[in-house]
Formats: sequence, C-alpha cells, structure tokens
Amino acid sequence: VELINHYRHESLAQYNTTLDVRLLYPVSHLQQDQLVKEDNIDAVGKKLQEYHNQYQEKSKEYDKLYEEHTKTSQDIQMKRTAIEAFNETIKIFEEQCHTQERYSKDYGERFCCEDNDKERERIMMNYEKLKSRLGEIHNSKDRLEQDLQMQAMDNRETDKKMNSLKPDLIQLRRIRDQYLVWLNHKGVRQKRINDWLGVQTENPDEGSSVREEEENLPHYDEKSWFVGNLKRTEAEELLTGKPSGAFLVRESSRKGCYACSVV
Repeated sequence: VELINHYRHESLAQYNTTLDVRLLYPVSHLQQDQLVKEDNIDAVGKKLQEYHNQYQEKSKEYDKLYEEHTKTSQDIQMKRTAIEAFNETIKIFEEQCHTQERYSKDYGERFCCEDNDKERERIMMNYEKLKSRLGEIHNSKDRLEQDLQMQAMDNRETDKKMNSLKPDLIQLRRIRDQYLVWLNHKGVRQKRINDWLGVQTENPDEGSSVREEEENLPHYDEKSWFVGNLKRTEAEELLTGKPSGAFLVRESSRKGCYACSVV
C-alpha cells in the first residue's frame, strides 16, 4: 500500500523512460460489479457528496460512542481496582475485630473478679468502633458494586450500538469509494473531487483533513488494485479503455513476486 501511494505522486520513469506515468486510477475485479448507476459526472459528484456526508455523520456517531465506551471502560477498571482494595481493607478490619474479640474475652476471664469496669468498657468501645467501621466499608463496597454493575450494563449497550453501526460504515465507505474510483477513471481533477468531499486544499490549516481524506482513497485499499492470480492478457483486457495512470497489481509467474500493469 505504501509503495502504491508513493507512485501515486512519483513517476515510474526512473525504471523505464517510456513509463513516465503515475499510478492514479486503481482497477480491480470489483469494478465489474460497479455500484455507480449514473453516467453524468456532475450527478456522480453529487452522489459522492451525499454518501460522503452520510459516512461522515455515521463516523462521528461511532467516534462519540467509541470515546464514551473507552472512558466508561477505564472507569469500570478503576472501580474494580477499588473493590479489590475494599476486599483487602475488609480482611484487615475483620482480623482486628477477631483479635479485639479474643482480647475482650481473655480479659474478662482473667480479671472478672477485679473491679476494672473502665478497662472493660474501653475494650468494648474499641470493639464496637471496629465493627461500625467494618459495616461502613461493607456498605461502601456494596454501593460501588451496584454502580459497577449498572455501568457495565450501559457499556454493553454502547458496544452493541457501535457494532450495529459498523455494517453501515462499511457499506457507505464501499459505495463512496466506488464513486471515487468512477470519477478518477473519468479523469476528474482532484480539486473538483475535493470540492465534493468538502476538503479545502488551499487552506494550510486543513492539512490534517486532507491527509485524512487521502487515506480514504482506493489506493489505500488493497482490494481496489490487487487482482490476485490473473494472466497478463486478462490484465490487459481489464485495462482496455482506461485512462493513462490506470493500474492493477497481479501475482507474477515467478513465485513470490508481483507484477504491476499500467496504462
């Protein structure tokens, strides 16, 4: 893919002076099942704009859900860590309660005949404080587990929504890319296509947007130009009538090698 994109900008003349051409228009078997029904460039451009806008809207919706899912997943992990910490704290307080209980019992047996009510009262107060604090920790843990359960349910719903959007995104991108390929094959200038896509190439601040839109070009999709095991004559038939710069990549007769056929 990187090599194909490189020669979208650079000429092949360095390998052969007669090949002063760039890899502009991918050709594949997919074009035999072309989705584009219109035969007018302006009509196709409007359709491209329509499908691109739909794709952008769905992408924004998916990105928002993805961000929400990621943030909630992090919160869930933090809550699970907190619950583990509560469990460890509960163990410590339970051990202290048992120790205090044993101490209170031993003290009562040893000094039951002595007048030491204040000490017994102090021991019992400490024991009750520990039990009260242990109860508070249990309650806090229970509330956290309930929050975690609700958050996990919400996150599963968000995940379902994301999964339901994926087929729409794939289909919209496939249709949009077919319109892009059609326009490229008709030799429509990139600036005009960018206008339909809403890409302002003249503005330097839009550099990231341009790069993002470029990555949506069929050059970045191997299925748009790789035809697999295809004979040279069959490749020539596929390229017949295509503009200069149309190309495809096929498996070479030499094992492990590939051949690029270009107009």
